[in-house]
Order: sequence, then structure tokens, then C-alpha cells
Amino acid sequence: MQQPPHPLTYKFVRYCVNKAYSRLIAGFRENDANVLYSIETIINELRNAENGFKSLKDVVNFLTGDFLMEYKRAISTLRSDLVTQLFRDILTNCMELD
Repeated sequence: MQQPPHPLTYKFVRYCVNKAYSRLIAGFRENDANVLYSIETIINELRNAENGFKSLKDVVNFLTGDFLMEYKRAISTLRSDLVTQLFRDILTNCMELD
């Protein structure tokens, strides 16, 4: 009998990314449009990653490879405290699914 897919393979965006994103932007104002745009660009890159998740191994490979590269890229364009909070929250949310 086939094992059901791990929740991370189909809830990465809905739970891990979107929950962290909504928490991060909750305190932003309209005049923060440039920062919000930069955050949304990063979020969209992370959301697109879920399309390649077929197994838990794919998720782990992403989190230990491309996810870290996205973090480094994001930290070069945004304040490090915002980026660190976002990426930390994404990982925390993912751990809640396990």
C-alpha cells in the first residue's frame, strides 16, 4: 500500500510560507510599498518551489539548498532583521507540520 504524501509536499506554501508572510506584513503601512514589493518578490519565488515537491526528500533538498540561497539573496536587498524573521518563521511553521 502506498504511503500518503507528507504534509510538507503540499502545505509548504499554504501553511509554511503564507503564515509567515502574513505575520511579517501585519504591521506594515501603505508607505512601506517598496519593502512590501521586495518581500512579495521573495515570497513568490518560495511559492513556486512547491511545484517541484514530489516527496519529502524534495522538500528537504530545497530547504537545505535553494532556500538558503533565497535567504542570502533576500538579505542583500532587504533589512536583515525582516529577512531573518521571515525565513525563521517559515522553518518554524514547517516544523509544526512534521
